[in-house]
Amino acid sequence: MLNLVRETLEGIRERSKHKTFVEAAMAACALVALTDEEQRLSELIIRDRVLVRIDELRSIDHTQAVSVYDSFAKQICADPAAGRARAMACIGALADDQEAAGLVIRMCVAVGCADQNFSARERGVVEAICRQLNVYPGDFGVYDI
Repeated sequence: MLNLVRETLEGIRERSKHKTFVEAAMAACALVALTDEEQRLSELIIRDRVLVRIDELRSIDHTQAVSVYDSFAKQICADPAAGRARAMACIGALADDQEAAGLVIRMCVAVGCADQNFSARERGVVEAICRQLNVYPGDFGVYDI
């Protein structure tokens, strides 16, 4: 009986961890994609490729992750200041997990480069996300592009 409770709690903890990661990752991708106030198809394609290829995101329903992304995107468009603040708060939840933080930053760089132009504004947003996650942008190739 105790093992069953322990396994159940582990499952809940693991799902919660994945949910936090998905929310932070989709918030970060939305921030970068909407830096120029317009989402490009190439940015959405990269987001979808990331959802399929990253292990932490495979356990989450693709439709659900896209819905999380869309929610952040709509909020950022409707009320930029509040939407960005909410997105950054979700991203900050990963500040204690350097591995997850690095993955989010790499995702952001991929989205920013999707249109073959990692603009200064996109780089600035990625730098702000790095500060929120307490990581150095240069460690993740932000300045190599």
